[in-house]
Amino acid sequence: MREANLLPEPHVRVAVTARAMAAADADSAAWTAFAGEILATEGQAPVPVGARVAGFAPAGAEVRVPTWAVIAVPADLAVEAAALLPLAGVAARAARLAGIRVGEPARVIGGGSLAELVAAALRAAGAREVAVTPEPGADLPTVVVDTTGDPAMILRLLESAPRLARVVLAGPSRGRTIDVDFYRTVHQRGLEVLGVHDFGPLSAIAAGDDREHDLATAAALVGSARSNRMVSA
Repeated sequence: MREANLLPEPHVRVAVTARAMAAADADSAAWTAFAGEILATEGQAPVPVGARVAGFAPAGAEVRVPTWAVIAVPADLAVEAAALLPLAGVAARAARLAGIRVGEPARVIGGGSLAELVAAALRAAGAREVAVTPEPGADLPTVVVDTTGDPAMILRLLESAPRLARVVLAGPSRGRTIDVDFYRTVHQRGLEVLGVHDFGPLSAIAAGDDREHDLATAAALVGSARSNRMVSA
């Protein structure tokens, strides 16, 4: 009954012009990062028809998504860079939450655009020897970022991370991670598990110093990204 009394959530219809390339094993039904142009708005949408936007959406050349799923992009930003902006925002938040100390090594678990952007963000924050690997493997450093969202991979990561490690979960969730003995795996070994609080565009972050920092970092990341390898039309 509560839902019946709520106003419909504003949506926008968007023509997709480019998408950030997903990892090879990504779920085909998952929302992926894109850039496009507003075709129509419903309700009190904060972006007008014709505006260039970036965000996350399901597959399709034309998509209908809530207004919170997109963010307006600067007019001078190329379409390839715009498609990377939402993922760059996630990468910026992941690097900030990791609390990198200058010279500290780090590892990124996964592959594809998000993993590359996270690695770039960590390097920009001062990390050294930043490796991107498809699986945790052995001899993990004290800063590890998962970009897979795979429950089995996250379990392996928690079990193989060294004592006092900072584990950042930046990938879109693919389900519940079960069979975690939190006392033995996390508490006893002093792990710090940090979730990137919103796998959505930067418009969804509350205003403040962190948001401005992440916006600036994301813009710098897309400016230096190898767009031709990370974006598809």
